[in-house]
Amino acid sequence: MEQVTCFRCGRPMAAGFARAPHGIQWRTPAEPPLRWRRVWRVLRNTLAWWSFRENPAWRCAECELLVVDHSHSLPTKRPAAQA
Repeated sequence: MEQVTCFRCGRPMAAGFARAPHGIQWRTPAEPPLRWRRVWRVLRNTLAWWSFRENPAWRCAECELLVVDHSHSLPTKRPAAQA
């Protein structure tokens, strides 16, 4: 994964993955808050109804800032069942 710098503090961000099974909804400040989940408002590649998918993401623990790349998603490797 590429290195991303936090735009608030200038430190390198930790690379990882973010999962939002119900998708990430986006609205502008001019739009009213959404009370109910609306599938047509979910960002592309963030909805995973029946699959386990994650998006590449970067996190600044100091600033509590999360950057999610929703240009694509990746399948999550499920842990093997314990005997």
